[in-house]
Amino acid sequence: MDKKTIIGIDPGTNLLGFGVIDVISGKPVFVDMGVLDFPETAGVLSRRIGNGTADMTLGPAMTRAQAEQAVLTGIEL
Repeated sequence: MDKKTIIGIDPGTNLLGFGVIDVISGKPVFVDMGVLDFPETAGVLSRRIGNGTADMTLGPAMTRAQAEQAVLTGIEL
């Protein structure tokens, strides 16, 4: 059995997201995923839109309002 573990990290500004899969004989197998929430820190801007995103395999990852707010926040910065 050929097995590799892949860890993906998204180092967001206020949230750190991660995902872990095993690849066994060329087939991906879900292991874990999540979001680490960091406390507010003096001198660091908090521009949180939401606490992560929804499961895009079941529907939209975020609402239209959240997407618009994310774009407007990016423009603001």
